[in-house]
Amino acid sequence: MALPDPNTDPSDSSLQVGLDHQWGSVLEGTQDASWYFDFRTGHTFLNDRWFEMLGRQRGELEETLQGWLDLIHPDDLPQVQADMQAHLEGRTEQFFNEHRLRTSSGAWLWVLDRGKVLERTPEGQPLVAAGTHTDITERKRTELALRASEERFKALADLAPMGIWLSEAERGCTYVNQAWGDLTGRHPDEGLGDGWVKALHPDDRARSFAAWTEASA
Repeated sequence: MALPDPNTDPSDSSLQVGLDHQWGSVLEGTQDASWYFDFRTGHTFLNDRWFEMLGRQRGELEETLQGWLDLIHPDDLPQVQADMQAHLEGRTEQFFNEHRLRTSSGAWLWVLDRGKVLERTPEGQPLVAAGTHTDITERKRTELALRASEERFKALADLAPMGIWLSEAERGCTYVNQAWGDLTGRHPDEGLGDGWVKALHPDDRARSFAAWTEASA
């Protein structure tokens, strides 16, 4: 696909029409919420699925990079800008970020934003970039609920008078409570991975580790 002539006057409306027709036909043919940005004109094209995902109508917000940035949650914006800058400078092969966008109702929608500079000048300056937004709100809600549940468990476990630990087959011990640390005279972090083995009597280590390995298989 031929790109617009970089020497074309960015204010030329014919270029804008050409971009909408050229990229719009491509992006509207996808099932993803898609975006396209031309650094020469500052124009951003967003497909219909993008507006549908946010409950918005085309024309109610400015289709520019700044128009998109204005929708990002303030807590997420610094990392979005940092990841974007790293990709524009060629330090990453792809732009990848998870952030929240404000919908028409004022609610926040979590999206996975993946994009890539498609064309650069001989000096490495970006000319054209395109990418997609994927709704990951449900996944984020699940992650946050799980994290809150884990934090509640750890808060209760640290109040228990006996040593409590959690482990996974591949990662080994992933958590020990404060009582374990008090019993062994070690910091709880020292029990993570296979660190708990060091708290065992030397005569018991091989047998205990073998039993744990068998149970975890």
